[in-house]
Amino acid sequence: MALITLIFNRLNIPISKKKTVGPTCTIEYLGIILDTVSFEARLPNEKVERISNFIDSFLHKKSVTKRELLQLLGHFNFAARIIRPGRSFVSYLIKLSTKVDKLHHYISLSKDCRTDLIMWRDFLKGWNRVTFFYDEHITLASDIELYTDAASNFGFGDLPKSSTSSRDSTHSVSEILASNVELNAKVKNLIHNSIASSTRSQYEHGFKSYKNFLCLSGFKWDDKTDMPPLTEDILMHYATHCHENLKIKCSTIKMYICGLRYIYLQSGVQCLFTDCCSSKLLRLENIYRGIKKQEVKSSRKRLPLTYDIIKNMITTLHKGIFSPFVTALIEAACVVAYFGFLRCGELTVNTDFDASCNLCLEDITFEEDYAILHLKTSKTDPFRSGVNIYLFKNNTSVCPVKSLIRYLDVRRSRFSIACNSSPLFVMENGEALTRTFFINHVRSILESIGLNPSNYNGHSFRIGAATSVASKIEDHLIKILGRWSSECYTRYIHTPKSTIKQAQLALISD
Repeated sequence: MALITLIFNRLNIPISKKKTVGPTCTIEYLGIILDTVSFEARLPNEKVERISNFIDSFLHKKSVTKRELLQLLGHFNFAARIIRPGRSFVSYLIKLSTKVDKLHHYISLSKDCRTDLIMWRDFLKGWNRVTFFYDEHITLASDIELYTDAASNFGFGDLPKSSTSSRDSTHSVSEILASNVELNAKVKNLIHNSIASSTRSQYEHGFKSYKNFLCLSGFKWDDKTDMPPLTEDILMHYATHCHENLKIKCSTIKMYICGLRYIYLQSGVQCLFTDCCSSKLLRLENIYRGIKKQEVKSSRKRLPLTYDIIKNMITTLHKGIFSPFVTALIEAACVVAYFGFLRCGELTVNTDFDASCNLCLEDITFEEDYAILHLKTSKTDPFRSGVNIYLFKNNTSVCPVKSLIRYLDVRRSRFSIACNSSPLFVMENGEALTRTFFINHVRSILESIGLNPSNYNGHSFRIGAATSVASKIEDHLIKILGRWSSECYTRYIHTPKSTIKQAQLALISD
């Protein structure tokens, strides 16, 4: 040891005294004791005592939180490296942990659960070791006597390897993987992040209404692990229930059924969505078509905010109806939303600001005659590849670059200290621009210029941009500017009556 220490010192290799021991036959490495005398690995006594106390505390409780159960499973997962028999007694506990969603929710400890915990406590006492080497002596089959009550007359029983008559092996691949608590948590996290939080909220709301529908029909179940089989007939009746009783639109019904598909597939429950032929539910499609025909078309208007209206709004803003800061903020937000074909949610927040997806100061850069606005995520970019929005100078009173520069100057004078991850658009209190604040101020301006504010919303900027350029540029450019992934952009274009009149006059011209 002295020689090794001397060599390390001469080579300037630092040695941690806490992590260095002299020549020894027993050493603890990564939480496991390695013994070269007994040629075995075992858990430290303090770890065994800690897990045993954890088990005892569970046995004295009627219920525990999901967090506590997952903590215990984490200990079991580690201990199973040494205590091999314990692996067969974690699958039920893992299944039990899936019965609730939130970590603070309580789980009742059943009799089977307590039995598994007692088995683990016994294993910790008598099975805390695994040998480095296996016995070289091979026991022949003729020297083994096996007796079971399943075949008492002959002294052995049938152990089919692959038969439908036998129950699933406790050492099946799925159960072995299920015992890996850490990996299972990551699997659930990936599935959780596969959809947006807003989509998940709609899916859960749809699943709740589906559950209520079945309860009203006389069927009840406890949790998502006991869900009934899903058939096209059930979906047809559920869709009809949503239309007739809940007065829900067809588009919302489709969203709810998409939520059912997601939850059923996520839970691993057999349903029609696991069938390769389930892509065409023809009878359900007929139900959708019938609902659409009976739907009352909404009379609510959603008019476009065209260039002329935007210009009038900017002129009104400069008359001082708001404070200088709010004036610069609303002007920049309106002009950027218009020229960038932005959705309202792409420049505002609903609740809390998230630098990983919302606009930050670092997302805007300026070049000689244009600015680049980087969107980290959007509706048509679910994998967050990001997209750059180019905003060019136009030398008019409605210029996105000038408006942004003016706003950033006012912002700098008010908030001198700001990091790159701070929100790009902020209100007077320094918090990120909310959708409500933005829409309320836009409608206030519209009312000031004599327009009905109820006919406009956050999407009116995007509609107005598409309408303004419809007669001036090619269709594929509109699709690129608005980042549309389909031909749905045509629904955004509002054709003026004057254009229709000119088209009809062209029919009679020589």
